[in-house]
Amino acid sequence: MRLLKAIGYHTSLIMIYFANSARAFIFPANISGARIILVKDGKVLLVNHFHAPWVWTLPGGGIEKDETPEAAAIREIKEETGLTLLSMTKIGAFLNSRKGETHVFYSTSFEGVASPTVKFEIMECKWFPINELPEEFFAVDRGHVENYLRLTTAKS
Repeated sequence: MRLLKAIGYHTSLIMIYFANSARAFIFPANISGARIILVKDGKVLLVNHFHAPWVWTLPGGGIEKDETPEAAAIREIKEETGLTLLSMTKIGAFLNSRKGETHVFYSTSFEGVASPTVKFEIMECKWFPINELPEEFFAVDRGHVENYLRLTTAKS
């Protein structure tokens, strides 16, 4: 079973790579995005995509033309999880593989019930203990969560 999970995980990473490469070919301009770390009761909400079913990621997505990173974060959370953000804090902006920036936010203030919108993108939303993240968690997003933990630990 462990071998099957590893094969699925690496297959999903290849699928993500090709999806990003196709986007870069179709939209050659720099592509920026937003990722949001939602925390509740010591757990973080992760999503599972149809195009990469063996990898968990943070909710988020691309920033549309004339959209602020904050507006993109609010829109993506609503689209992917059904939750409404009430407030958020920016952790930072990081260079991504599409020559744009990924803006990373965190929030403990949101309302609603986490359930993905029925469309061809998100298969599942699931809460994981923040200190026991799944092996199949996307490495870049794991780094964002680690930054969040360092930041919030330093503030307390």
